[in-house]
Amino acid sequence: MSQLKPFLFWIVIGVILFLELLYWVLSLPDVDLLGNKAEAQKMQASLKTEYQHLQELSRRAKNTSPPGVFDAEKESDIKRLTDDYLITPAWKSVLDPHVASYDKQLKAIKERLANRSKSLHEPIAANSDKFGWYSAYQNATEEQLKRLHAAGALAVKRTAGSSPAPAMPGKPPGAMPAKTTVEPASDERQTLDFANDSALRATAGFYTKGANLPEPAEYPTLTKQYRTMERIISVILDTSVANSVNPLIPTESTSEPAHAAIANVAWVTTDTEIGGETAKYAVGWRLSLTLRGPLTALLATTAALEHPHGDQVPLFVVTGGELGRKPTFIAGERKDVGTEEATARIDLLVLDFTDAPTGLKPSAAAAAKAKTPIGPGFPGGMSPGMGFPPGMPPGAGGPPGMAPTAPPKVAPRSIRPAGREAVEAGDQL
Repeated sequence: MSQLKPFLFWIVIGVILFLELLYWVLSLPDVDLLGNKAEAQKMQASLKTEYQHLQELSRRAKNTSPPGVFDAEKESDIKRLTDDYLITPAWKSVLDPHVASYDKQLKAIKERLANRSKSLHEPIAANSDKFGWYSAYQNATEEQLKRLHAAGALAVKRTAGSSPAPAMPGKPPGAMPAKTTVEPASDERQTLDFANDSALRATAGFYTKGANLPEPAEYPTLTKQYRTMERIISVILDTSVANSVNPLIPTESTSEPAHAAIANVAWVTTDTEIGGETAKYAVGWRLSLTLRGPLTALLATTAALEHPHGDQVPLFVVTGGELGRKPTFIAGERKDVGTEEATARIDLLVLDFTDAPTGLKPSAAAAAKAKTPIGPGFPGGMSPGMGFPPGMPPGAGGPPGMAPTAPPKVAPRSIRPAGREAVEAGDQL
């Protein structure tokens, strides 16, 4: 021991340094005496996950083949099928025909929808020179207006006087002047200019040139608007209703079938964002349609617009609207009349599935540019075809006496077949 005394100091210092070094090594978070601690922990977690997965596969394998029939359209059946049974190569021969059938159905749906929207882009004129195109457009719209007028389905009115409008909440009296109107006399009907009268043409949503002819860049928008109104006019003229005779009141007279009459058309947008799954297949645009006539005719026309018959007509969605009585009447206007005239504003969304089979959609820049077009002859940034009848201020969006309301943003219903994703997911597992 006496021999170690001269070296005792250095021995103590060495032990202390060794202990400090050992403490420092052991205190490192990712390093231990055997290697990288973090990598070892990651490997342990991965092996634990793999072990649990193997246990799950073992459990499902013990269930052998699934008995019974599973409905691919039922989510609970697909979940039970994929959670409780092991997917084997034998499934492929069963699932492949179902997946192929869904693909075929979806393709057929897209093609059918595209075919229904084809008429929305049918060219109005064969050439694109300004004078020739507008002449064809003017002739086509004039013919549609004459059809409406001949059937009594165009609310062409002349002002016979005016009366103060009733007070509206939040607005002073007279803010929305109500006109007392009467139908034009027989000699006045010959003076109606369906080709050039901008106010008359705007009643049906048609564009009228100003100092300049429309530019070729505006042809697609004007074509969509014309084809939309062409369809609406066909529905109105094909829909006529008559009130039934009250069996409790003896009478020999019966009411004549009547159409709803177009009082105003306002183009809200020329390009609208579509919500939901439908956004993958369709684009659209909105308009606000004001109709006048018997209540039964208004309801029948609204139903016919949203539920069309035939495979060649476009699809409309009624997103909102208002229905009410005519605000004012002149003396004797309702005498010997079988039904009281009502007014309806219908907010429509036109769905365009032209690009549904390809899935191609317009660019965001092009869509944004198309939302606010400026047409020649329309002051203050008014969209082509937008117009208001005499006595209605811009922005009213409805007939005199009706409060303006903006059409609500409604996501159309989905068109995809249910259950297809579940079947494909099962096949991929």
